[in-house]
Amino acid sequence: MMKTLILKLREANFANVLEIAFAGIIIIVSWNTLARVLLSVDATTALPDPGIWQLIYLSVLLFTGWLLLAWQLLHYFWHRLGFISFTHLVSHFNTLALWQQLGFYWASFALFLLAGIACVAAVF
Repeated sequence: MMKTLILKLREANFANVLEIAFAGIIIIVSWNTLARVLLSVDATTALPDPGIWQLIYLSVLLFTGWLLLAWQLLHYFWHRLGFISFTHLVSHFNTLALWQQLGFYWASFALFLLAGIACVAAVF
């Protein structure tokens, strides 16, 4: 078991670690300063007002995180199951009729919108 884990870690690509760490630092700094900036802009701001903006910010972060996680899992399982690559899917998508492409776009938009609303509802 440990040998397999070591081999997997050797194969892993850690090229994005600095970018992910930088994005995490930006997120943490912006989370901590969001309320202070709002209070410094308007001195009559009540205490719940900055909290509401932080909740909206948290819902956007959760939504983005879920999208990234879903994309990574889709990519992992797609290659693991041995399906064709995404470039072939795009070429096949372009051969669909216009009404089929529009139907796919509308369905994707509806699912994307519902996922965003669900993340906002989960925070509130």
